[in-house]
Amino acid sequence: MQFFIEAAAQLPAVKELRKALSKGLTPVSLTGVSQIHRAQILLTMSQDAPVLAIVPDEAAARQLCEDINYMAGARQAYPYPAKELNFLDAAGISREYEQLRITALSALCSGQCGVLAASAEAAMQFTLPKSVLTARTMTIQHGESYDLHALTEQLISLGYIRTEQVDAPCQFSVRGSIFDIYSSQNPLPVRIEFWGDEIDSMAWFEPETQRRTDPIEQVQIAPAVEALPDAASLAERIRKLSKSLRGKHAPALKEKMLADAEKLESGVSLLNIDLYFPLIYEQPETIFDYFSGGIALCETGSLLDALQGLQARYNEDVKLMLEDGTICRQLSEYYLDCNHVLAEAKKHPMVCMNAFLSSTSSFSFQKMLSVEAVQNA
Repeated sequence: MQFFIEAAAQLPAVKELRKALSKGLTPVSLTGVSQIHRAQILLTMSQDAPVLAIVPDEAAARQLCEDINYMAGARQAYPYPAKELNFLDAAGISREYEQLRITALSALCSGQCGVLAASAEAAMQFTLPKSVLTARTMTIQHGESYDLHALTEQLISLGYIRTEQVDAPCQFSVRGSIFDIYSSQNPLPVRIEFWGDEIDSMAWFEPETQRRTDPIEQVQIAPAVEALPDAASLAERIRKLSKSLRGKHAPALKEKMLADAEKLESGVSLLNIDLYFPLIYEQPETIFDYFSGGIALCETGSLLDALQGLQARYNEDVKLMLEDGTICRQLSEYYLDCNHVLAEAKKHPMVCMNAFLSSTSSFSFQKMLSVEAVQNA
């Protein structure tokens, strides 16, 4: 890792970039960087503070992470994809991308993430507040005592699914005095054996063979989902909102919302919980709220095109859902628009990284830098 960092750190443009970012002299334009050079420079920047890199799409985010982690020789970069929103009471919706997001956010909060690579759409989406993530992340310690029933209820409240056997992330099982938990931010599931209420042993285990591997002293369990409501409070807010509905679709939507409120009051989890995200968090946050360090906008022209295209699609989707009564106006805010994304980025030390110099009216650059780099096969 040191070879790549030291090589990039010696480049005059990179020296000037790090100096400008540390002094808040931003935004900075950095041109002449190809995809692989961008990864090397971001890895170098992350030695000062974690960096948020925003790229046009998911494929670019994954490739950037692969390049950085290869150079680092360890996992330093995490992808932060857009999640799939489910507004219907339908089973079978994948939470895989949501789990990847929580894994990245958890790594960032624990100091394990140097570079977080977010797609344009992911940067637009709201997520759970940082304070909620840190407060709801559990630490289970070997030798400590826990109420098994309370532990079960806590895992369910964090979005974990109880199964007969744990073989996938965000599942847990209870067999007598044995607790198996698979948190998405951990490489393997953990097996916890109790003696009464006290933890007698803890170890990772292989989900395919169910065999224990290395013993551990403690494990952190992050939430499995981003929507973590207080059921009673959310039910009350849903009922209050339903009373204010007007229009031709109001009766049907009100009936659906009241049914959801009853489910919450009965202890039933909602499959369409994303619909009520604006009610769960009065002040929802975005990925920008997790960062105090630098932000890199990569391939700025393509990124701006992606943001504008996503905003147009989102506006059209909201219009159609309002027209068919899937949502109401008070439940229609799930994304930042393009201008707000750029405004949030400008609150941080920021660099625009491009292969070629291009004109844009979106930024007034305080410094223009160029890298002269040669990529050898």
